[in-house]
Amino acid sequence: MTTGVKAPDFHAAVIAAAKELQQRRNELDQADSALGDGDTGTMLATAAAAVISDLEDAVVHSPGQVIELTAKAVKGATGSSLGTLLAVALRSVARSFGDATSVTQEEVKAALLVAAEKMKAVGGAQSGDKTIVDSVEAIANSTLDLDAAAQKALDDFRDKPCRAGRARMYPEQSQGIDDPGMLAAKFMAHAAANIS
Repeated sequence: MTTGVKAPDFHAAVIAAAKELQQRRNELDQADSALGDGDTGTMLATAAAAVISDLEDAVVHSPGQVIELTAKAVKGATGSSLGTLLAVALRSVARSFGDATSVTQEEVKAALLVAAEKMKAVGGAQSGDKTIVDSVEAIANSTLDLDAAAQKALDDFRDKPCRAGRARMYPEQSQGIDDPGMLAAKFMAHAAANIS
């Protein structure tokens, strides 16, 4: 993201990320089926549909408003653990942005670190547990663009064991497998980074 990102930029990025999640539904379900319930893609596609419905024609005036509307849509669409974590994270980002009509790259990174802390507090995962928290922190702490940072986190953690969620019960089997939340973060980052 560049300096002085405004509401229309966030709006376009969120819609692009939501559409990407819909398109990646089967891939995410398959990733989750290795050690989980196999429904991560379905859940995220449902949340994405709600986000698109609520945001596509919304008139927005600030980045915080875009993210707050996104959080409400996600929370209303799913009660899953990942959906709850995303809603909590998004709401914390919206609060960090406040009513500012634009935010800098540094403010975005700071808000992402706050979001990661909120997810850890609510979900119980810690940094290094191979969850979406690690992707969010990698993006926030990287000098790379968000797409490259999310991909690097996915690559860095692939051969590590999962230590949170259902997959924590099968640490050895989780090695060599992408965490579905981290994979979803990669897809969203890619879509947001490549909006035209």
